[in-house]
Amino acid sequence: MPRFSLSLRPIILAATGTALLALAGLTAAQGGPGAECDLLAASPNDPDFAEAGVNQTDIDGPAARDACRAAHEAIPGEPRYTFQLARAEQKLENYGEARKLFAAAAEQGYPLAEVGLGILFDYGLGVEQDYPKAIAHYKAAADAGIGVGLYNLAGFHLDGYGTRKDPTRAAELYRKAMQAGYADAAGGLANALHDAWKDGDDPKPVVDAYIAAADRSIAFAHTVLGHFYRDGSFGLPVDPLAAMSHYHEAMQLGDDWATLYLSRMLAFSGSWRPENLQGSRKHAENTHRQRERTSQGSSHGGTL
Repeated sequence: MPRFSLSLRPIILAATGTALLALAGLTAAQGGPGAECDLLAASPNDPDFAEAGVNQTDIDGPAARDACRAAHEAIPGEPRYTFQLARAEQKLENYGEARKLFAAAAEQGYPLAEVGLGILFDYGLGVEQDYPKAIAHYKAAADAGIGVGLYNLAGFHLDGYGTRKDPTRAAELYRKAMQAGYADAAGGLANALHDAWKDGDDPKPVVDAYIAAADRSIAFAHTVLGHFYRDGSFGLPVDPLAAMSHYHEAMQLGDDWATLYLSRMLAFSGSWRPENLQGSRKHAENTHRQRERTSQGSSHGGTL
């Protein structure tokens, strides 16, 4: 079946600080040289913040660079502003300057900056692509408990780039990433368990992991569940309605492959009608609830 590694290590900068939303609001209210920098370039992946950060692709490069340069010059000993200035430079594709700033922030003890360096080497942004160096930087962040560092490091172990392919190790790292608050690692965990699975193994942990990822609106998890229901694999019954429901959900979440799979089923399933889509969604939900009741009622006390 197709691999989904590209979705597991997206080019997103695990960058800058995203202090608790309340803290960010307080900083802005108080003013100060770093307030605007925080608002324009704080990262959702900084454990000192909650969800007040700005995704790398959404950064206003010129405005963030001006604000963070002012903050960096006003408080040169604060590595967060160095880091956020690096994010702005990266958005502007000034990769050489971004690398210098990430390195400076990392040297000042700001571990999320290691992820910034890792991404530059991972994707060859302003440097020669170098997987071992990317791994080293991601590991430095992972060792400091940074969720996105754990996530990106896991992707290398899953895919076998620059290191030995080891889905079991990848699953361990994805679990740690989830514990560190990096929710997207649920998809990586499902993928790693799937990759490690072999004939004769219990398929339930794989299915449960994909269900958990789908519950977090991870598109490819819905697509894989669609495959399982379509084919009657991994302990699930052949269920065209459930399959099409999952493909539809994945399509809504932006998985173009799911559109193709759904179209094929619509074309070749004589019993399918578009007006049954809502019913198919309910059918899939009821199927999952029934599986949960069955699991919880087993003599072994297993849970989903």
